[in-house]
Amino acid sequence: METKKKKPRKTKGENGNFSLDDEYHGKFERLQKRAARFAGTLNKKARSKPFSLQINQFKDEDSGSELDWSGEHIVGTCQDLEKGYLRLTSAPHPSQVRPPDVLERALELVIKKWKNKHDYHHTCEQLKSIRQDLTVQCIRNEFTVKVYEIHGRIAMEMKDHEEFNQCQTQLKLLYAEGMKGSEDEFTAYRILYYIFTKNTMDMTSALANLSAKQHHNETIKNALQIRSAWSLNNYKKFYKVYNSAPQMSSYLVDWFIERERKNHFKILCKVYVICIFLF
Repeated sequence: METKKKKPRKTKGENGNFSLDDEYHGKFERLQKRAARFAGTLNKKARSKPFSLQINQFKDEDSGSELDWSGEHIVGTCQDLEKGYLRLTSAPHPSQVRPPDVLERALELVIKKWKNKHDYHHTCEQLKSIRQDLTVQCIRNEFTVKVYEIHGRIAMEMKDHEEFNQCQTQLKLLYAEGMKGSEDEFTAYRILYYIFTKNTMDMTSALANLSAKQHHNETIKNALQIRSAWSLNNYKKFYKVYNSAPQMSSYLVDWFIERERKNHFKILCKVYVICIFLF
């Protein structure tokens, strides 16, 4: 049994004739009036939060939730040096958050235990907990930079890609805000990380933002040489520069060196086959 298709409802136009266009324009005008009515409210809400506070909205990797902590003004009172990392669904009570002086002693304890026991699971959890307490209190200073740098180096050594990326991303923001730290060192690591992820877009942006002074930094210069050799498939230079990498650059190159060795082997095989075919 065939169903009848509903015909579009016609409206009467200005000239007395029925027209579908008149109905469409009528709906369009009503939508425009509705949008204009709410535009002022939306723009007011968008402008109510200054940019300086927007950068305090961390994602759940740091605070345990996607809540905006910029307006909470939490001052911690907890005195525990060790505290587990928990994903938060609401603002924590001050008794569950450690103040800056306790966090500094907690960081010293974490470093001491890391050197003695080398337990990455425990160390990572404690560092994330320190980062969380800093985030919910909106503390962004040189101590914050120190925490992220230490966690970034340990994560790099343990090949924890996710935690390293979280640390280097936050460090990039902190450096941009004028916080002092090992900016050149982590700028070099960021360049090598982009080689690992093959992120050419962010790589181009990072290279464009390098200052003339940074080009003369030993760690950054080494990272740029590795990038150049990698992009040109110059593996002889790549291994030579890799062997002389300063600081912890070689740890990050270890993340992708096996991949490059396989590519190098494929190139050698192709060249060998071509040579046999020609001769």
